Amino acid sequence: MSEERKSSLRTIEVTLGGRRYSVKTSLDEKTTERVIEMLKEAFSHTPHRISREERLLLTSLHLAYNMASLEKRLQKALKEAEGQTRISDE
Repeated sequence: MSEERKSSLRTIEVTLGGRRYSVKTSLDEKTTERVIEMLKEAFSHTPHRISREERLLLTSLHLAYNMASLEKRLQKALKEAEGQTRISDE
């Protein structure tokens, strides 16, 4: 990690499933808040009857699935936009 990146890191506290985690981040305050909000929202939809570790895993899988779905949609939109650009260029 570069020295510049190290110096921009700050430590934040995230509480999830009754446990507090210290995390280093270089994200700005607004982005950090949004990411934590999304994380907590996804975590809140996991079953309470399973262990915290399983809930964290399900949360990770859910967020990864969302990212993969968005990636697919963005790729499709990009291909469509590129096709429209070619048609209008002709």
